[in-house]
Amino acid sequence: MKELSPKAIALGVVVDIVGSILLGLIGSMIMFARLSARGLSRDAIMAQLSTVGNNTLYTAFVVIVGFGMTAVGGYVAAWVARHNHLLNAAFVGGAAVVLGLFLDVGGPQWYRVMALLLPIPSAALGGYVYLRVRSL
Repeated sequence: MKELSPKAIALGVVVDIVGSILLGLIGSMIMFARLSARGLSRDAIMAQLSTVGNNTLYTAFVVIVGFGMTAVGGYVAAWVARHNHLLNAAFVGGAAVVLGLFLDVGGPQWYRVMALLLPIPSAALGGYVYLRVRSL
């Protein structure tokens, strides 16, 4: 398909994955620092961090960061693509869905459903933002 740019899609996927990992690490370091500031022992901190996946607020943070980075990946794909910017952006979300099917995303049922339904619209939103910015 001439409309698809494998380079743009791959770059968007890399931005999505690397950005999500980096922001997740930063979030974990912040949580570790907050727990450490309370004077908890290392074992108590590790016990708290091991149950963080059950925390709805933390899961909501992960959802926002994850889909935000998918939108950034879609933006990058639209920016790099020469044609059909939205289609290339949406394929970044499609790659996220495929990865989600192969990886056990865990978490509550609502999170699993969102992990399948929202990556494509999130990435397409990033492509749409690119088109809006470009038209200014």
